[in-house]
Amino acid sequence: MAAAFSVVGAVVGEFVGAQAGLGVLILQREAQLDTAGSFAVFVVLSVLGIALTAALRAVRNRVLGWMPLEESHKTVSA
Repeated sequence: MAAAFSVVGAVVGEFVGAQAGLGVLILQREAQLDTAGSFAVFVVLSVLGIALTAALRAVRNRVLGWMPLEESHKTVSA
């Protein structure tokens, strides 16, 4: 969850006081009423959040291999 929140935090920080970045790009696209451009930036942010989450999960599994899996990742055999 931290990976997804870090992406959101970075974009909000860029909304407030940045000169460049994806948050600024969203604000520029919204000011120009460019819905497709704004949506494209949101897709990039979504992919970035998913990739960061997957990378952190892979690192966790590699470093903490001795830990049992979470309940949501266990398989049930019938």
